[in-house]
Amino acid sequence: MSPRIPSQRISADDAFDGETSRSSPPMSSGSISLALAFMASTILIVGALMGFVRLKSLQTEAGYRIHDQRQRLVTLEQQRLALEVERTALSRPARLAYLARTTLGLVPADVGATAIVDSPPSADDGVAPKEGANP
Repeated sequence: MSPRIPSQRISADDAFDGETSRSSPPMSSGSISLALAFMASTILIVGALMGFVRLKSLQTEAGYRIHDQRQRLVTLEQQRLALEVERTALSRPARLAYLARTTLGLVPADVGATAIVDSPPSADDGVAPKEGANP
């Protein structure tokens, strides 16, 4: 619809053409730059908030990993202490003798039941070992 000057008469072309609302006036360069600035600031704020959420989730995941590693450290320290106690207990000769008698059922050997066995000949002696024999 063309703008109408009050002294002009309304023609049939200017009559109602089916539009129910007025068209908006054209946007000026100032309003376009204001809209672009608003959109850019909105995108910047949303991006900053998304970055903040991502950092918080990474911080939470790191906290869980630290907790798991601390629990693993405590478990390994307990195992190390238990093995240290076992090593100390097994390094005493009296304890070894007791375990040999009770756990394995070993008894001290009789003096007459022992025999000294010569070591097998080596290649240095000039005698070759028998075929099929383990050196």
